[in-house]
Amino acid sequence: MHQHPWRTLRDEFPEWSVVWEELPNEILGLTDYARREIVLDRRHLQGRRRTTLMHEIWHIRRGDTHACDRATERWIEQRVARDLIPVTRLVECAKWATCRDELAEDLWVDRQILDVRLAHLHPVEWSAMKHMVNARAGQACTHQCSGCAQ
Repeated sequence: MHQHPWRTLRDEFPEWSVVWEELPNEILGLTDYARREIVLDRRHLQGRRRTTLMHEIWHIRRGDTHACDRATERWIEQRVARDLIPVTRLVECAKWATCRDELAEDLWVDRQILDVRLAHLHPVEWSAMKHMVNARAGQACTHQCSGCAQ
């Protein structure tokens, strides 16, 4: 399901707010449980802001009050990638994008989360992508998939 991180924050966590600061370069965002604040870097563009906000929302959902290990961060990155990049939107934008940076911009995410999404596409999603690309190109689907009208 495609999620809008600002709406998600409002609907799931109305007691939380977003604070804009200049964070150190290695920190994209952080969650302050005592103040119920998500801190985002004001210098970031919209794609990075959306991605980081959704990432911090997942920490709140999980109840992570301390730094997480790399495995947890990877798990969250995969959830964020799925939340923000539905396969239908990925295919539509990929049809016109000339590079991954442009694709990330069109999807309103950062390049890192786009790369995570592409690296973890489910085989059914790859099949759906092939089917939609062929359909848009006016070609018959050459494989057996549940999305085909054969």
